[in-house]
Amino acid sequence: MKPVLFCALIALAAMSAAFAQDQALGDSQYNGTLVLNSSLIDLASLAQSGEAALRDFTRGKAFLLFGSLSKPIQSDATGYEAIMEFTEGRWIGSSRIELYRIFLKLSGSEYEALSGITVGTRAAVLIDGAVVQPGPDGKPAVYASARSVRVLR
Repeated sequence: MKPVLFCALIALAAMSAAFAQDQALGDSQYNGTLVLNSSLIDLASLAQSGEAALRDFTRGKAFLLFGSLSKPIQSDATGYEAIMEFTEGRWIGSSRIELYRIFLKLSGSEYEALSGITVGTRAAVLIDGAVVQPGPDGKPAVYASARSVRVLR
């Protein structure tokens, strides 16, 4: 009887650890049109098409995206405001990877917890309000407001 109980407790603990995720940072609810079938790559590619194409594609919608986070760069504004690179890659053949990126605008003290993450941490992010602005390299890039960020472990 004891070995069965012990194995059941071990299995329960393992399942709990496997399904454990961090709490979402940001909004806990969203009311509006949520797009689930677009990717970070789709949005990042629209930066080259310009502001009008991005606005037409994103008007009135929020997007649930998956990708890898970088360290946030905090602004000097009062309250917590930061910009964070959010990337995703795609294999081209068997020897080359194309990287796509957008920049997340983080606003609110709940996002301060992201300052301690490891570069490359996977996350699910709910974004809206995407615009095209010059990126750090001077090329057009997509910037979007992060409504909610959930680190995936």
